[in-house]
Amino acid sequence: MFFIKVKPMYAKLATISKRVQLILKIIFILLLFFISYSWLFPQSSFSHAVLGPSLGGYATESQIDQFQLNNQLIGFTGSFLGLLPLFIGLRWLIKLFTNYARGEIFTVINVKSYSRLGYLCLLSALLFQPLSQMILAIAVSINYPKGHRFIAFSFDNTNLTAIIVGICLIVIAYVMQIGHELQEEQKLTV
Repeated sequence: MFFIKVKPMYAKLATISKRVQLILKIIFILLLFFISYSWLFPQSSFSHAVLGPSLGGYATESQIDQFQLNNQLIGFTGSFLGLLPLFIGLRWLIKLFTNYARGEIFTVINVKSYSRLGYLCLLSALLFQPLSQMILAIAVSINYPKGHRFIAFSFDNTNLTAIIVGICLIVIAYVMQIGHELQEEQKLTV
């Protein structure tokens, strides 16, 4: 591992950023484990606890216990699609905190990171979450007799929250851009 020399005023930020990086990496790994385990072994009580809420009441525990391979594959795809923006966002956040740990705060790369995170939140709320819900509904009902299968999705407070967070992140990106421009001006005047 290499060490980067950080200005003393950024030392605390570097320490906090490294801790946040570690936490984000752990979350990333745990999410991959939870989603994989839950769909590989849907009959376990752990899977019932994880899949129950994510299936939004589409399936009871006894229905989850009867899942076949096609239910599991479609369900895994739907769950992964729903979490894909989160995985991408975690990766970008890890890079952002890597920059902070180096003392790089008002940089063009960080501005782009905030902007991308904002648009990713919007895309998640408006595209990925509804698609994920539809695929999960298909996963539950694919083996039902004709006429009993369904496709469903909703727009709820989590979608609205993601939209608000996305807009805020885009505004923060704009503020970071102004901070970058001010920092560049300061470098030229000194």
